[in-house]
Amino acid sequence: MTKIYDELEAHVAVILGKQKVGPLCGPTCNHPAYSLWIDDDAGKPGMESWRSPPVGEDGWKVAHTSDEAIEIVKQFGIPSFIEFDHDLGALPCINGKKDPRGVYDTTMLFLKWLMETYPNAIDSIAGYNIHSRNIGGAANIEAFMNSWKRSRALP
Repeated sequence: MTKIYDELEAHVAVILGKQKVGPLCGPTCNHPAYSLWIDDDAGKPGMESWRSPPVGEDGWKVAHTSDEAIEIVKQFGIPSFIEFDHDLGALPCINGKKDPRGVYDTTMLFLKWLMETYPNAIDSIAGYNIHSRNIGGAANIEAFMNSWKRSRALP
């Protein structure tokens, strides 16, 4: 219950103009809109150009892991556009123990967090693209996004 009150308090602060940047930023925030690029290989030397944001275009934030994507959203609010890769590498072991979320990091961990934390976020995402070469993973992202959109239209 505390989490709900904390989020409500943050949202009220945004509406009243007491907070310039935060996770629930909407039309009342004064930070620039941004696009989020999620790909573990973004910016790595020798990688194909489609694995990184377009050269010369401003407004992109890059996340190499689901945790980085979560932190970007916590800091800058909901992105207006998301570019998805599915597979984001192995999750780290902590003190020799596997991450409870599984062995491999995927964009789905970020999307599930986003939907659970900000159920209305899908209404603020104007567009997205999936550039993953993992056909099954890309289909999973597409199905998730479509399902999330349809669920918002329910009474």
